[in-house]
Amino acid sequence: MPIMVASRTPLLSVLAASQLACGHSLAPIRAGSWVTPAAAAGSRLSGTGALRIASHACSMSGRQRASGRPSLDDVERISFGKAAKKRGTGSRGVCHRLNADERAEWELAKKRGYLVLRGTGYRKERKGSPLGNIFRQYCDAKAVPFVSLEQAVGINAVDEVHVDLSPLRQRELDDVKREIDALAMEFGASRVESATVAADPFQYVDDDALEDDVIWRLPQVELVYTVSTRKQAKELGEKLFAYWLDRNTHWQEERDGDAAEIEDRVDAPLDLIA
Repeated sequence: MPIMVASRTPLLSVLAASQLACGHSLAPIRAGSWVTPAAAAGSRLSGTGALRIASHACSMSGRQRASGRPSLDDVERISFGKAAKKRGTGSRGVCHRLNADERAEWELAKKRGYLVLRGTGYRKERKGSPLGNIFRQYCDAKAVPFVSLEQAVGINAVDEVHVDLSPLRQRELDDVKREIDALAMEFGASRVESATVAADPFQYVDDDALEDDVIWRLPQVELVYTVSTRKQAKELGEKLFAYWLDRNTHWQEERDGDAAEIEDRVDAPLDLIA
């Protein structure tokens, strides 16, 4: 039986707020205390502030459940040709299984933060680049750009550094592009105009697909740079990896701060929330 809690007692945790906003009939509040939607509607917590918190929590939890990002475990599994635990992570039409040579580079790439490919990494018998495909999924699982060094093959060919921003799953990328351009300029790199960036491929991807589709169904958003030497290319790859480590640390701090603010809000006395 639901237990009514005194109106001035802090009622809702973020979990309870999200459950009420999502339409659940019974939501846990504190240890040993429960509230129904009707009871919540009759309290001062049904004000705009509390509703905003509940709606935000519901929206976030829904996106987390539906995210198309794979787990790191599943990425590792499909790299061996095994079935992923989450259905749809891999596909027979997209090569992911690595051979011995590719696996050696795969292990190194996970440590250094960027992938080194001979040319595009295309493998004729697989009709694609298993190493490129699997590392893109790895970057998607980590929510970081897919950075690769494509080593030149052929006479007069030059090394290229590719930065695919699609694993970020964001529409607003102008600031990120400017920051990466600035980093590349420090190494004397020249931007190659990329059709995938100029055309804004995400304009044809709806919000649900951007959040929920597996990465190999999403278009690439690539920045491509040429450098004078292979040493510069590797240094740029290392710099980009360090940059994203630092940026993700700041993002995590901001997310933790936002979460703490929401928690303080919902734990405040009800007469301060309405």
